[in-house]
Amino acid sequence: MKPSHILRTATTIALVFLALLIPSIATADLTGEWEGIYRYSNQDSKPVRFQLDLKDRHGRLTGHTSEHNTFGDPSAPFLHANIMGSVEDDRVYFKKTYDGTGGQHHSIKYEGALYEDISTIKGAWECCNGLYGTFDMQLKNGQ
Repeated sequence: MKPSHILRTATTIALVFLALLIPSIATADLTGEWEGIYRYSNQDSKPVRFQLDLKDRHGRLTGHTSEHNTFGDPSAPFLHANIMGSVEDDRVYFKKTYDGTGGQHHSIKYEGALYEDISTIKGAWECCNGLYGTFDMQLKNGQ
């Protein structure tokens, strides 16, 4: 066998082996506790940190968020919301619907990119009243 054939064969075997070891974005399970921050397009508004408990069942996302109350009835220290969405290849889509705490019931659409490390999502959000901005979130403790 020629040296070039041996090198090609060895390279192919190594690439197949690596592909089996490295988790695919398309098959990644995003279940876990996430921490994030969302920002308004309006530079006058402060960024808001949030916690997200996410469940991923074969690309269908559900979960719950909690964030400091920055716009609801001040008697509620935190706002809570439910998440429903999906993962398609390296894109993550979800809708966050506030559960009524602080008098908030509206929904916000999120769309983001899942990074290759499978523990970072960055993207944009849009609200029903014309507000929009960006967000990023990380899987806590590299779960």
